[in-house]
Amino acid sequence: MNRKLVLVMTGLLLLSLIAFAGCGKKTQTTTPKTNTGTTTSTTSGNTVTAKNFSFDPQELTVTAGTEVTFKNEDSATHTFTGTDFDSGDIQAGGEFKHTFATAGSYDYHCSIHPSMNGKIIVK
Repeated sequence: MNRKLVLVMTGLLLLSLIAFAGCGKKTQTTTPKTNTGTTTSTTSGNTVTAKNFSFDPQELTVTAGTEVTFKNEDSATHTFTGTDFDSGDIQAGGEFKHTFATAGSYDYHCSIHPSMNGKIIVK
């Protein structure tokens, strides 16, 4: 009897963890700006993608006032964390948007996977 109770409780715990894991999707949006930036990769528009534990493109050049979309197309949770912006945890399939208003160079990384690094150059 005790073994059955342990199995039921373990099953309920696993179901709770699975249900809870899907609740952390975070999307932040801002007012869209004109898409006038260029990239140094084949990625179109002003989008940076986390995939295969790397950022694509690793370097993106945009004009001041451009909104950049950061997408997580990986199977793991990632962050897009810079000095002036932080997406928080972005689950697989989630995205984060940030408008870069001031010219400069903005390095960022994934706080969960520190080997993932990128740069936004704003002109």
